[in-house]
Amino acid sequence: MRIDWSNRNEMTNLNLHDCSFTGYSYDYDKRQISFHCGVGYIGMEFNVVFHNVIFSKMQSCTFWHGGDSIMYIALEEEETELKTLKKIHDEKEYDFTKLDEGISYLSVEMSINSGDMLTIICESIDYEESKG
Repeated sequence: MRIDWSNRNEMTNLNLHDCSFTGYSYDYDKRQISFHCGVGYIGMEFNVVFHNVIFSKMQSCTFWHGGDSIMYIALEEEETELKTLKKIHDEKEYDFTKLDEGISYLSVEMSINSGDMLTIICESIDYEESKG
């Protein structure tokens, strides 16, 4: 399934809760972030690819007991980081940036049970699930 601005409500159907998150890969040339995860006790595996990434941030703070299970992945409603990017763009009067292309970006937040948080701003997301 591909999710972009036109069908962004599909984000509620991503079933990554309790997936074991061990990291992600960033391909600078392709502007893609991808990761693979699974839920052993139900035998499911998931592949997630974020396309045309213009921002990513990994907050790595073990606020709680630790762990690697995804709690949720969802659209970040307030779009805090995207608003910050747009403000910098406008203040510095940068030309020919990704923000000038008229793309409606998705601001996505993923929370892990350790307290870690991954934020990605991208154009679209590919999501596949399969039996492991």
